[in-house]
Amino acid sequence: MLRLPIEAAINKLSVEKRKAADEALNRLRQFSGDMGPNSGDAALLSAFLHSFTIRTFGDELGYPDDLAWKAFLTLSPVSYSAIQDHLLQRDESPFWDDVSTPSREAKADIIAAALADSIAFLEAKLGKDRAAWQWGKLHTYFWETDGSKVANQFGGFDKFAFGLIGSFFNYGPLPAGGDHATLNTATYTIGASFDTLEIPAMRLVVDFSQEEPMMALNSSGQSSNPASPHYVYGIAPWLEGRYQPFPFESTRLKQHYGQTRTLVP
Repeated sequence: MLRLPIEAAINKLSVEKRKAADEALNRLRQFSGDMGPNSGDAALLSAFLHSFTIRTFGDELGYPDDLAWKAFLTLSPVSYSAIQDHLLQRDESPFWDDVSTPSREAKADIIAAALADSIAFLEAKLGKDRAAWQWGKLHTYFWETDGSKVANQFGGFDKFAFGLIGSFFNYGPLPAGGDHATLNTATYTIGASFDTLEIPAMRLVVDFSQEEPMMALNSSGQSSNPASPHYVYGIAPWLEGRYQPFPFESTRLKQHYGQTRTLVP
């Protein structure tokens, strides 16, 4: 029987790793592509990409602490993607060889090892019960103020004090779906963390066949005041895929907003 290079590479692994790699490969072959937050296969795909990135580039670039590795992670999301390039099309590359071993690895060997690693990674992070594997347990939304982002640069007391009140300003973590390739994008740093980096600033639908054509939703809320009831009122409908109407006709404006204010010169 003709065997694919990846299957031949899996057969060279130890018994335990071979079993894990076979499980990962079979699941990914049947994966529908749904990157919903409850999907175990989405978690597996993302764990594979994580493991593949480290297996391919980590040995040459000094994973996890070398400056070259950190620069690689920083540039990958914003420039030409060496990760996707190597996975999808580049059969010949010096990066396929694992410099920490005496043998010379090929692309199939790295993919086989990464498949086995992805199962071990999820078992370590989410447990051995496959039913408990969910993408949203790894991949989360976290709405954070700019002040919180620079809190680590504060002095000791200020940093401690901000930590106590951080939950007043910030919201999350909450399960996230999607990734770099989905319409509802939710990017993260492949090879480092699954924390969501970027999401759509606003979802907007305009149907010109309707009398009131516009529906939209901001991902957080319409107020920058944490004490306001409108500070995070957009998060629940954001997660559920709901929208807010944006009426233009005067009577509908009053019905929708309750109060209106007219600014005149």
